[in-house]
Amino acid sequence: IVGKACGQPVYRLLGGQARDNLPVYANGWYGSARTPQDYADKARQVVAMGYDGMKFDPFEQAWKTLDHAAMQSAEDIVAAVRQAVGEGVSLMIEVHGRLSAGSAIEMGRRLAKYNPAWYEEPVSPHSLDLLAEVHRALPFPVAAGERLYMLEEFARLANLRACDVAQPDLAHCGGLWMGKKIAALCQPQDIRLAPHCSIGPV
Repeated sequence: IVGKACGQPVYRLLGGQARDNLPVYANGWYGSARTPQDYADKARQVVAMGYDGMKFDPFEQAWKTLDHAAMQSAEDIVAAVRQAVGEGVSLMIEVHGRLSAGSAIEMGRRLAKYNPAWYEEPVSPHSLDLLAEVHRALPFPVAAGERLYMLEEFARLANLRACDVAQPDLAHCGGLWMGKKIAALCQPQDIRLAPHCSIGPV
Protein backbone atom coordinates (compact mmCIF):
# COMPACT_ATOMS: atom_id res chain seq x y z
CA ILE A 1 0.00 0.00 0.00
CA VAL A 2 2.84 2.40 0.84
CA GLY A 3 4.55 1.53 -2.43
CA LYS A 4 1.41 2.29 -4.40
CA ALA A 5 0.89 5.55 -2.52
CA CYS A 6 4.50 6.62 -3.20
CA GLY A 7 4.67 5.29 -6.74
CA GLN A 8 7.72 3.23 -5.78
CA PRO A 9 8.53 -0.48 -6.15
CA VAL A 10 8.52 -2.21 -2.77
CA TYR A 11 12.15 -3.31 -3.05
CA ARG A 12 13.22 0.34 -2.83
CA LEU A 13 11.15 0.83 0.32
CA LEU A 14 12.87 -2.22 1.83
CA GLY A 15 16.34 -0.76 1.32
CA GLY A 16 17.09 -1.34 -2.35
CA GLN A 17 17.94 -4.30 -4.52
CA ALA A 18 20.14 -6.81 -2.73
CA ARG A 19 20.58 -9.48 -5.41
CA ASP A 20 19.67 -10.41 -8.96
CA ASN A 21 18.18 -13.83 -8.25
CA LEU A 22 16.97 -16.08 -5.44
CA PRO A 23 17.32 -19.83 -4.93
CA VAL A 24 14.13 -21.83 -5.34
CA TYR A 25 13.15 -25.44 -4.81
CA ALA A 26 10.42 -27.62 -6.29
CA ASN A 27 7.43 -28.68 -4.22
CA GLY A 28 4.24 -30.56 -5.04
CA TRP A 29 6.08 -32.68 -7.60
CA TYR A 30 5.47 -36.04 -5.87
CA GLY A 31 1.67 -36.01 -5.57
CA SER A 32 0.86 -39.34 -7.21
CA ALA A 33 4.05 -41.13 -6.15
CA ARG A 34 3.55 -44.23 -4.01
CA THR A 35 6.67 -46.37 -4.20
CA PRO A 36 10.33 -45.40 -3.80
CA GLN A 37 10.74 -45.93 -7.54
CA ASP A 38 7.84 -43.54 -8.25
CA TYR A 39 9.51 -40.88 -6.14
CA ALA A 40 12.86 -41.49 -7.82
CA ASP A 41 11.39 -41.21 -11.32
CA LYS A 42 9.58 -37.98 -10.49
CA ALA A 43 12.67 -36.56 -8.77
CA ARG A 44 14.70 -37.07 -11.95
CA GLN A 45 12.04 -35.09 -13.84
CA VAL A 46 12.37 -32.25 -11.33
CA VAL A 47 16.13 -32.11 -11.85
CA ALA A 48 15.61 -32.20 -15.62
CA MET A 49 13.48 -29.04 -15.25
CA GLY A 50 16.51 -27.25 -13.81
CA TYR A 51 15.80 -27.35 -10.08
CA ASP A 52 18.68 -28.08 -7.74
CA GLY A 53 16.45 -28.47 -4.67
CA MET A 54 13.21 -30.28 -3.90
CA LYS A 55 10.89 -30.69 -0.95
CA PHE A 56 8.75 -33.73 -0.26
CA ASP A 57 6.85 -35.60 2.45
CA PRO A 58 7.74 -39.32 2.52
CA PHE A 59 5.59 -40.14 5.56
CA GLU A 60 2.23 -41.17 4.04
CA GLN A 61 -0.40 -41.29 6.83
CA ALA A 62 1.98 -40.76 9.76
CA TRP A 63 0.58 -39.47 13.04
CA LYS A 64 2.72 -39.01 16.15
CA THR A 65 4.35 -42.44 16.49
CA LEU A 66 5.98 -44.24 13.58
CA ASP A 67 6.45 -48.00 13.82
CA HIS A 68 9.46 -49.72 12.31
CA ALA A 69 7.70 -50.44 9.01
CA ALA A 70 6.62 -46.81 8.57
CA MET A 71 10.13 -45.55 9.35
CA GLN A 72 11.63 -48.01 6.90
CA SER A 73 9.15 -46.99 4.22
CA ALA A 74 9.99 -43.29 4.65
CA GLU A 75 13.71 -44.00 4.68
CA ASP A 76 13.43 -46.10 1.51
CA ILE A 77 11.73 -43.20 -0.27
CA VAL A 78 14.37 -40.67 0.79
CA ALA A 79 17.16 -43.11 -0.12
CA ALA A 80 15.66 -43.66 -3.59
CA VAL A 81 15.36 -39.91 -4.23
CA ARG A 82 18.90 -39.23 -3.03
CA GLN A 83 20.27 -42.02 -5.26
CA ALA A 84 18.26 -40.70 -8.22
CA VAL A 85 19.39 -37.07 -7.98
CA GLY A 86 22.87 -37.37 -6.49
CA GLU A 87 24.52 -35.39 -3.73
CA GLY A 88 24.42 -32.04 -5.52
CA VAL A 89 20.64 -31.60 -5.14
CA SER A 90 19.18 -30.26 -1.89
CA LEU A 91 16.48 -32.42 -0.30
CA MET A 92 14.04 -30.77 2.10
CA ILE A 93 12.14 -33.37 4.13
CA GLU A 94 8.61 -32.19 4.99
CA VAL A 95 6.80 -33.66 8.00
CA HIS A 96 3.79 -31.30 8.25
CA GLY A 97 4.02 -31.26 12.06
CA ARG A 98 2.73 -34.80 12.43
CA LEU A 99 5.32 -36.55 14.64
CA SER A 100 6.00 -36.73 18.34
CA ALA A 101 9.40 -35.44 19.42
CA GLY A 102 10.68 -38.98 20.03
CA SER A 103 9.61 -40.27 16.63
CA ALA A 104 10.87 -37.12 14.91
CA ILE A 105 14.30 -37.55 16.48
CA GLU A 106 14.51 -41.27 15.73
CA MET A 107 13.41 -40.71 12.14
CA GLY A 108 15.74 -37.76 11.73
CA ARG A 109 18.71 -39.79 12.86
CA ARG A 110 17.84 -42.41 10.26
CA LEU A 111 17.70 -39.74 7.57
CA ALA A 112 20.96 -38.01 8.51
CA LYS A 113 22.99 -40.19 6.14
CA TYR A 114 21.06 -38.72 3.19
CA ASN A 115 22.23 -35.20 4.06
CA PRO A 116 18.89 -33.34 4.16
CA ALA A 117 19.04 -29.60 3.55
CA TRP A 118 16.40 -29.35 6.29
CA TYR A 119 13.76 -31.27 8.23
CA GLU A 120 10.59 -29.19 8.05
CA GLU A 121 8.02 -28.88 10.83
CA PRO A 122 8.87 -32.23 12.47
CA VAL A 123 6.50 -31.64 15.41
CA SER A 124 3.29 -29.71 16.04
CA PRO A 125 3.88 -26.13 14.86
CA HIS A 126 3.06 -24.49 18.18
CA SER A 127 5.16 -26.85 20.31
CA LEU A 128 8.28 -24.70 20.21
CA ASP A 129 9.86 -26.45 23.20
CA LEU A 130 9.50 -29.81 21.43
CA LEU A 131 10.84 -28.27 18.23
CA ALA A 132 13.90 -27.07 20.13
CA GLU A 133 14.35 -30.57 21.57
CA VAL A 134 14.32 -32.10 18.08
CA HIS A 135 16.65 -29.39 16.79
CA ARG A 136 19.22 -30.03 19.51
CA ALA A 137 19.17 -33.79 18.85
CA LEU A 138 19.85 -33.75 15.11
CA PRO A 139 23.04 -33.05 13.13
CA PHE A 140 21.33 -31.24 10.23
CA PRO A 141 19.08 -28.17 9.90
CA VAL A 142 15.49 -28.00 11.12
CA ALA A 143 12.98 -25.58 9.55
CA ALA A 144 9.68 -24.28 10.93
CA GLY A 145 7.39 -21.30 11.19
CA GLU A 146 4.90 -21.36 8.33
CA ARG A 147 2.02 -21.77 10.81
CA LEU A 148 3.19 -19.12 13.26
CA TYR A 149 1.26 -15.88 12.88
CA MET A 150 2.25 -13.53 15.71
CA LEU A 151 5.48 -11.60 16.13
CA GLU A 152 5.61 -12.87 19.72
CA GLU A 153 5.67 -16.46 18.46
CA PHE A 154 8.64 -15.71 16.23
CA ALA A 155 10.35 -13.92 19.11
CA ARG A 156 10.03 -17.09 21.20
CA LEU A 157 11.19 -19.25 18.28
CA ALA A 158 14.29 -17.08 17.97
CA ASN A 159 14.97 -16.90 21.71
CA LEU A 160 14.81 -20.69 21.97
CA ARG A 161 16.84 -21.02 18.77
CA ALA A 162 14.35 -23.78 18.08
CA CYS A 163 15.30 -24.15 14.41
CA ASP A 164 17.94 -23.22 11.86
CA VAL A 165 15.57 -21.93 9.17
CA ALA A 166 12.50 -19.80 9.93
CA GLN A 167 9.69 -19.92 7.37
CA PRO A 168 7.27 -17.06 7.99
CA ASP A 169 4.39 -17.12 5.53
CA LEU A 170 4.06 -13.46 4.64
CA ALA A 171 0.44 -13.96 3.56
CA HIS A 172 -0.39 -15.16 7.09
CA CYS A 173 1.90 -13.33 9.50
CA GLY A 174 1.36 -9.73 8.46
CA GLY A 175 3.10 -9.09 5.15
CA LEU A 176 6.46 -7.71 4.12
CA TRP A 177 6.77 -5.18 6.95
CA MET A 178 6.19 -7.88 9.57
CA GLY A 179 8.58 -10.14 7.66
CA LYS A 180 11.33 -7.54 8.17
CA LYS A 181 10.67 -7.55 11.91
CA ILE A 182 10.81 -11.36 12.00
CA ALA A 183 14.08 -11.30 10.07
CA ALA A 184 15.52 -8.85 12.59
CA LEU A 185 14.57 -11.19 15.45
CA CYS A 186 16.17 -14.18 13.73
CA GLN A 187 19.41 -12.57 12.53
CA PRO A 188 21.19 -12.38 15.94
CA GLN A 189 20.43 -16.07 16.50
CA ASP A 190 21.94 -17.09 13.11
CA ILE A 191 18.53 -18.33 11.98
CA ARG A 192 18.17 -18.17 8.21
CA LEU A 193 14.90 -17.25 6.50
CA ALA A 194 13.06 -19.14 3.77
CA PRO A 195 9.74 -17.31 3.43
CA HIS A 196 6.88 -19.74 2.92
CA CYS A 197 4.22 -19.33 0.24
CA SER A 198 1.65 -22.02 -0.46
CA ILE A 199 -0.65 -19.88 -2.60
CA GLY A 200 1.42 -19.07 -5.67
CA PRO A 201 4.74 -19.26 -7.48
CA VAL A 202 6.29 -16.13 -5.90
